[in-house]
Order: sequence, then C-alpha cells, then structure tokens
Amino acid sequence: MTDREYDVVVVGSGAAGMTAALAAAHHGLRAVLIEKAAHYGGSTARSGGGVWIPGNKALEASGRPDDREEARRYLHSIIGDVVPKEKIDTYIDRGAEAFDFVLDHSPLQMTWVPGYSDYHPEAPGGLGSGRSCEPKPFDLKVLGAEAAKLEPPYAKAPLNVVVMQADFVRLNLIRRHPKGMMRAMRVGARTYLAKFTGKHIVGMGQAIIAAMRKGLMDANVPVLLDTPLTKLITDGDRVVGVEATVDGEPTIFKARYGVVLGTGGFEHNARCASSTSASPSPPSGPRARRPIPVTASGPAWRSAATSVSWRTPGGGRPSSRAASRGSRWPSAICPARSW
Repeated sequence: MTDREYDVVVVGSGAAGMTAALAAAHHGLRAVLIEKAAHYGGSTARSGGGVWIPGNKALEASGRPDDREEARRYLHSIIGDVVPKEKIDTYIDRGAEAFDFVLDHSPLQMTWVPGYSDYHPEAPGGLGSGRSCEPKPFDLKVLGAEAAKLEPPYAKAPLNVVVMQADFVRLNLIRRHPKGMMRAMRVGARTYLAKFTGKHIVGMGQAIIAAMRKGLMDANVPVLLDTPLTKLITDGDRVVGVEATVDGEPTIFKARYGVVLGTGGFEHNARCASSTSASPSPPSGPRARRPIPVTASGPAWRSAATSVSWRTPGGGRPSSRAASRGSRWPSAICPARSW
C-alpha cells in the first residue's frame, strides 16, 4: 500500500470540491483532489450552470445590485424552520464571499440572467427580475489535454453552439416573435465567431467546471481521476486521511489539516431518494449502508425537488426530460407571457 501526504485532501470534482481545493491552495496549503469517475466535473458539469447567491459581484457588474437583507427575508419566508436560521444567515452573509473568491482566482466569468425570476417572487424579499447568474462561454482550448477529461453533457450539441439561459425564452418564440429570430441570429454569430477564431466554447455547467479546472491548474492542484474513495482514515474522533484506489492499488492519502467530502451523490442513494420523494413507499427489507466512522450531522430535509427520468429502449443511459415540475401538476395553469 502506497502513502501520500498533503495538507488537504478533497474528494469530489464538482463545484463544491473544486472550490475547496482552490481555497486551500490560495491559503498556502498543499492540496489534492480525487475523483472516482473517469472525468472531472460531476453533477455541476451536467447542470444548467445557474447560480443563486445574493449580493455577488456578477450581479453588481450587470447593474443589478442586490439587497442582502431582502434576500435574507426571502429565504426565511420560503424556508421557515426546515433549515436552521444560522445556516440561512451564513449563506446570505458569506455566500457572495465564496462566489467572488472563485471569480477572483479562476477565469470564470458570470453574468446575471435577465428575466429569470426568483422561484417565489411574490414572497417577502422575492424579486421578479431574479438573482440568478450563469457562466459566460468558456474556451476549452486553454485547458490543453485536460479538456478531454471534462465530464460530457447529457445531450451533445454541435461544436461551439452555446445556448445560454438568457437565450431560451427568446428562442422559444422564434416562430411567433421577431425577438426570437434576433436571438437565434445572436447565437449563430457567437458560434461562427468562435469557429473563425479557433476556439472550442462550452456553456452552462461545463463552463463553470472548465474555468475552475484552469484555476486549479494555475494553482498547481492535481486532480486524480479514476480514484474512488474506499474509506476514511481516523485517529480517535478525527479524520486524518482517506484510503482510495489508484491504478488498482490501495493508496493512503494523509491529510495534515483536513479532508473535504464534496462528493454529492444524493440521487444515487436509494434511501435518501425514496425518503424525500412524493412516491408511495413499498414494503422492503433492510438496506445495507456503509457507516461513517465519525460523528456528523445530516441535512434537515423534508422533501426533495425531483425531475422525471427514464431509460430509453435498448439500455440507453437515464436522462432527464425537459419538463417543468410545476407544469406536471394536476390543474396547473401555464399562462403565456405578453411581449
């Protein structure tokens, strides 16, 4: 068994794990990030890339300065006592700091999504104009060989065709309103400009992860793929490292200052998924669980937001179909927007 030693060991290569590794490196610590998959990026790379963090510099740069107290009032009004008040306040008070840190220490660029309202704009502190931000297109060529290791999207798009969240509303009107055709022309111009300048641009979650990967490259943080975590190494009640598999060989990663678990995986945990969904609970036997050998607190969830997915005939990969959660409900009314 091989031993390696770092100041900080991060498990998981999504936005959470990459942010932790980036922060450790810029505080002078020697960090490593391990990922069980063959590609880095996790769920973040496959996401739409939307970020909801009040009071961040991207909102200010877009001419949408945010009132954090109004955002605080909004979250408290819609969440209630489901999440401890202290956690909500920490998110409001420190979230923008973390967001801005990533912008300052990577080539990631974010912008406000106009017209993407808060999910409950009628609630106290809610905004009809919204607080959501999304990444600007990112050129994968700056990553060199690391570009090929980025987690691919669910649905492949033609090279350099990047449709941002702000584009969708207009594009959906392409047959009904001139603004739809104008937006299609803008997307086409973006595509041809990237092609003629020799770029390979990506958007949404891939743009976030690719830019953060460049930040880690600049900070000399190694990202080890195909390196699944097998167990946590403890000393009393302290986690002092992890055991992982590297090239088929058990390897100990010692951590002088700490281990960060940014693995996610909620949707692949049958117990978590079934206990927070609205579906009936069929009789079942006991489920095997791997115990964590340390004391930890879990999230205070009551239900989870879910989307319909299924396997396509022939053993295809599960994929989420584009369907708004609200529009699936009985008696749902979906009014058209007037322009």
